[in-house]
Amino acid sequence: MKPFNYILLVAPILLSAPANAQERELCKAADKGDFKKVEKIIEREAAKYKKGRSVNNGSATYTTFDLALDSLISWLGKFGCVEQVIWDKCQDKPDKIPYNFSIGVIFKANNVSIEKVFTLQVRTSRHTGDRLYYLGMKEQTGFVREQYLLCSKSDKSALNASATGSSQDKHQPTTLNYYTDSINYNSLLGNYICIDKNIIDTIRFKKVEEYGIKMTRSPKAGNNVLNEAYSFKIIAPNIIDHIGTYSPWRIQVAKIKVTGTDILEIAYSNAYTFPDNSTVTLKYKKLQEQDVH
Repeated sequence: MKPFNYILLVAPILLSAPANAQERELCKAADKGDFKKVEKIIEREAAKYKKGRSVNNGSATYTTFDLALDSLISWLGKFGCVEQVIWDKCQDKPDKIPYNFSIGVIFKANNVSIEKVFTLQVRTSRHTGDRLYYLGMKEQTGFVREQYLLCSKSDKSALNASATGSSQDKHQPTTLNYYTDSINYNSLLGNYICIDKNIIDTIRFKKVEEYGIKMTRSPKAGNNVLNEAYSFKIIAPNIIDHIGTYSPWRIQVAKIKVTGTDILEIAYSNAYTFPDNSTVTLKYKKLQEQDVH
């Protein structure tokens, strides 16, 4: 029995070693100023996300790489030497292939912030279809800030466009432009109650290692209180994507918008407490500690 117990004890360490080793390798290279090595590590990881996902918007089918790029952002955001990371999701892209995507990363190396931009290109062929390939790295101060500002403007433009019926660029994730793209989760954590009339619904945000940020929702449907758990990816230190997913047997989505101090607006799509294929938006107020029983 002793050897068996020993294996159980060391197994978690062995399983987590590759991720920890990868972070040590990348951050050590950044500290030494060896960004050629940093680039090789990122290029190696990017190769895992060559394939996009096929989307049918009702009139045409196209390939989008938003999930691939979000995954790369999430991966980079977990490294201790990465201060900020963002991809140019709000930048207009040409209609014809090839076109590029860029990921901006601010590294903290020996207490100095260094900003690098990594470019990937979408190419196509008759045999493989659309694929995402690593193109190169350059130093570009201000890129990350520029993308945050661009997304902020895009949010406002999208709201105006929705009011006038304007169409969106097909390369942009349609669900992202109506809400801020990222949220500081430190101010989000805690308990909330729905303040829309006659709706009994509570939510709780908590940091959970295997989820990132977990939102537990307890809506009341008839005489039953249901439970849903949505996970929001940490995409940079203290920052989460504003879109969370819950998929027990089909995808359900929650989108967060901060509308005021301690006030959230959350849109649910395909949540099973509402009719399928509908989107319902509810408003919540954060409870203070003395209000939580």
